[in-house]
Amino acid sequence: MLHEQQLSVHLKHFINHVKARDSQSKSKASHRQKRKMVSELGIRAEPYTVQDVLDGKPEIPTFKVVWQERTTKDHHIKAHFYMSENGRSEDHGVSKLVDLDEYDMVRLAADQSYIVLAGSPEAYTIELVVVCGVGMGCAYSPSLTKFLHKAVDAAVNYRRNVWPTHVGVMNQAGLNMGPRHARDIIGAVSLIWSIAQAALPKDALQVIYDHLSSSGLTLHFDGVNYFFPHTKRAPPEVYISRAYGAPAHWDRSHYQYAIAYIADRIIDFSHQDRQGQHALTCNAGGNYVNVELGTVVESAPGTLILFQPRQRHGTTLSYCACNYGYAITFSRRLIDGYRELLDEAKAEYFIKPMDSNEEGVVYE
Repeated sequence: MLHEQQLSVHLKHFINHVKARDSQSKSKASHRQKRKMVSELGIRAEPYTVQDVLDGKPEIPTFKVVWQERTTKDHHIKAHFYMSENGRSEDHGVSKLVDLDEYDMVRLAADQSYIVLAGSPEAYTIELVVVCGVGMGCAYSPSLTKFLHKAVDAAVNYRRNVWPTHVGVMNQAGLNMGPRHARDIIGAVSLIWSIAQAALPKDALQVIYDHLSSSGLTLHFDGVNYFFPHTKRAPPEVYISRAYGAPAHWDRSHYQYAIAYIADRIIDFSHQDRQGQHALTCNAGGNYVNVELGTVVESAPGTLILFQPRQRHGTTLSYCACNYGYAITFSRRLIDGYRELLDEAKAEYFIKPMDSNEEGVVYE
């Protein structure tokens, strides 16, 4: 009898072990699953340059090339002024405001990709790149949107708003994101960075490549963990925002370019300016504006923007168009602070690993 009881206990332990193993196996993506996800999200796309686009090289993304010179003469919008696409509204909620209808702006539609160049085909400067539908239109797109959406919610709900005087909510990861959500943020931003490298021209990204280090990221899609131990992580500073609106400004950036990605966009059509005969269109509100180029980039899920943060820019007021966004940036205060501590032999206090999951995450 005792032998049978012991056998029963061992059998139960074995069954529980098998169940736990099977459960763990189902929640961990196989090599084949990871390869399929990488392929469908376009991360394996062949690299290309702006010159390839100008030369009409086949099998590269399709862009509309816009030639536009920077100027402040015709598009002089002062710093700290918000911008509106809704001149009819009686309640904008801000005091300093300009109506973009009064300016001759070039509008970049949400359903097309653009490269904005200055100069000539023989000698040009890449001013702005907009890629539409990035990460959209495949079997993983709903899970991708859900994952990135939830990561934004976790980020902006967990920590304080870094721009409380601005419209909406923004949180900064890399300088002050706590360890609780570090894994999801590292995974989300690194995934966006991987997709961006495939979607954007490599000559515009080259300035960034030599300044990145550390690898390893985990993505959690539909109960399955996709772990990529050797994948390079994204740049170490990112802003996560929800329903955020920025007045005209410029950033003290260490590098020429920064990257923004709109993971999701939800419009509350109960807003008074979204109703009636003169209701705002779905493409209005919460759009990126480059003041010096005189361009407005319409927002949509999957919109990827490479822009120059040192140029005066901002967003239009949202009027209840809620963008869930990520911005990969290179502010001078991050690298200047690190170099200052490096000179004082205190750099180890700047980067403070908490455990193996958060290695390399920078905290305040």
